[in-house]
Amino acid sequence: MKKRRMIYALYVGEENVADGTAEELAKRLGVEAKTIRFMSSPAHNKRVKYNGKAVRTVKVGLE
Repeated sequence: MKKRRMIYALYVGEENVADGTAEELAKRLGVEAKTIRFMSSPAHNKRVKYNGKAVRTVKVGLE
């Protein structure tokens, strides 16, 4: 049985740049998968200033 993985949407400001698993987005950005998962956390959202350039991820659903 295949493990289901979370799908994330990557936003720069209000623009949706990409969708995919944490591993796929991490490869695209050149960071680790745990960074993508952190970017969807409430702690990251509190630290980010929404000036139109903020990079954040949102959990969309399961694969």
